[in-house]
Amino acid sequence: MTVFGWSALDYGSVGWHVFPLEANGKRPDGRLAPHGLHDATTDPDQIRAWWRKVPDANVGIATGGESGIVVLDVDGSEGLTAWDALMADGREEIPSSFLVTTPRGGVHVYLAHPGRPVPNSAGKLAPNIDVRGDGGYVVAPPSKLEDGRCWRQWTGAGGEGWLDGTAQLAPMPEWMSPLARPDPVRRTGTLRRPGGSSYANTALDAECGRVALAPVGQRNDTLNRAAFNLGTLIGAREIGQETVVERLLEAARVAGLGDEEAEATLASGLNKGIANPRQRAS
Repeated sequence: MTVFGWSALDYGSVGWHVFPLEANGKRPDGRLAPHGLHDATTDPDQIRAWWRKVPDANVGIATGGESGIVVLDVDGSEGLTAWDALMADGREEIPSSFLVTTPRGGVHVYLAHPGRPVPNSAGKLAPNIDVRGDGGYVVAPPSKLEDGRCWRQWTGAGGEGWLDGTAQLAPMPEWMSPLARPDPVRRTGTLRRPGGSSYANTALDAECGRVALAPVGQRNDTLNRAAFNLGTLIGAREIGQETVVERLLEAARVAGLGDEEAEATLASGLNKGIANPRQRAS
């Protein structure tokens, strides 16, 4: 295997769930992992099979309770400036932890999951600072882009001890929890059906799969169409709105959309779909 596969095995060995991304890219490899981060595993046999089939696949790590990690994504120089401003307000500094430098000149800070739900969020802590928690993922070293820029384990202060048992993940500070929490999703209707029909759940799985794998430039349109299509099923009382919103938001995060952007698109599509209940043969 290549260094990508060996690295994926190392991550899996410490309980971090991994899955293959497209070579030179950030999106899940739909050929190998059709369900994206939901296919993430620590099973060494599965990991070997993936990277033997596509040796240059980049490495994704599923964040959240399953892997026991939360990752702060400080994006580029803008994110680093925003982080300095955030810490200038007298908040408790984050102790040394596992750090990764990113192709845009930013940093991923790996923290221990607190054992309670940590949602993904974009720009809630500060501009250009995202939180990858439950239902999220990050691109991990030694993944690279087509131009050769890559994600690297930082070997400076706090970077020692990667995966060898000599360092511990820093805990997520308490002050971060309320700031990282995304705004509530604006509900666009009152019709609910907790379980949903078999037909609707099959449609939900298919639409979420399309959203999760939508390429850059098509993500919002794909999400809007999915929201409309599933909204017609909500309007027909085939499935509950809360279920649809939760699943589509999760798929949008996998595709790389921020919560604020995704929620606005969801609201528009759902409203139109709910107003046009689907009619289907019984």
